[in-house]
Amino acid sequence: MKIYLSEFDNILPQDSDCFLLLIWLRSQHRNLEFYLRNDTHRRLGWTRKRFVRARNKLIDNAAMIMVEPPRNAPMICQLTAAA
Repeated sequence: MKIYLSEFDNILPQDSDCFLLLIWLRSQHRNLEFYLRNDTHRRLGWTRKRFVRARNKLIDNAAMIMVEPPRNAPMICQLTAAA
């Protein structure tokens, strides 16, 4: 699992939850596409609100892309490499 120095500089100081979620997702999924369910917050021991906020920040910061939005199934995401 890779952690990029730019992530320490850009993501960690702004939002430690976002950084923790990114590291956890990398350890679970690498760079492959994966389903990301809202109930993932339970595996992390977080509230749903905390998880959704961190997930949305990862998408906004382009650390993760939403390949397919949630419809009748969980969203499909993919992690991106740091710049």
